[in-house]
Amino acid sequence: MEKENGRLKMARLNAEISQALAIVADFIYKNRYHTDWDFVNSLSGLGIDLSEHPRLIRSQSFSDPDYPSCVLKYLSDVYERSSNAAEMIIAHIIEAGDVKDAADPRYRYALERLGLVTPTEVETSHPALPVLTIQYLSIKTYPDDFYAQLVEQINRCYSYGLFLPAQILIRKLLENALIDILRKRYGFREINLFYDTKRRRFLDFSHLLEIIKERISDFEFVKDSFNEKLLDLMNKYREVGNSRAHNINVEVDKREMDTTRDKLNFIVKSLFRAVGILSVGR
Repeated sequence: MEKENGRLKMARLNAEISQALAIVADFIYKNRYHTDWDFVNSLSGLGIDLSEHPRLIRSQSFSDPDYPSCVLKYLSDVYERSSNAAEMIIAHIIEAGDVKDAADPRYRYALERLGLVTPTEVETSHPALPVLTIQYLSIKTYPDDFYAQLVEQINRCYSYGLFLPAQILIRKLLENALIDILRKRYGFREINLFYDTKRRRFLDFSHLLEIIKERISDFEFVKDSFNEKLLDLMNKYREVGNSRAHNINVEVDKREMDTTRDKLNFIVKSLFRAVGILSVGR
């Protein structure tokens, strides 16, 4: 009898979670339709290949009626792999717009059930999560809003103790900075230096580093910020990011993050300075 009661309790729990995720999917459909799923997927740190959810972005792009169902399938997949990751990305999506949307009574149950709000504090975005107080990356000047948002997400991951997603987002930051540097230096007349036109995707991080190393003399006028020493430091983060992205079972602890904190701040500030200089021309 006790075993049977345990099964019934588990079934009820699973049903409640499924219902909560369905309500969240409806919330996203009605309030956060244009969610950046590539970014959200990276933020989860689970290494999910979005090709496993081919309809998610396609249905979003074409405003197809099955978009809410596709969102639900993706959220359910994430939750089954890691409830913490699911809660993290849902909290991010809520914050991506007007957080007052989350106070809507239609969504209260779901957000409470997932631990993102409490019954007395539904007007806030996610009071159950710690308040961001730690600046892992202490950056004051950004090339544009994209990097400001990315640094904010890295800092939040660090504050929440989600060190694996932080590592993956760090790699994304470094890779995008390299693409921006190449794009601003050479423009679209040499797009093949950073973009594969046949496959319609940017080149891999390792290829970007190789190309820049071969052409480092072209960046002589920004050598104080952007040089071979910096590229070598970036390559170390690339290798770490690769190992993390392809092995979700690996553990990243706070000590590991803190050991490289100063060097990473130096790298990011140097890259942003180089992007800034290249943006205004030689």
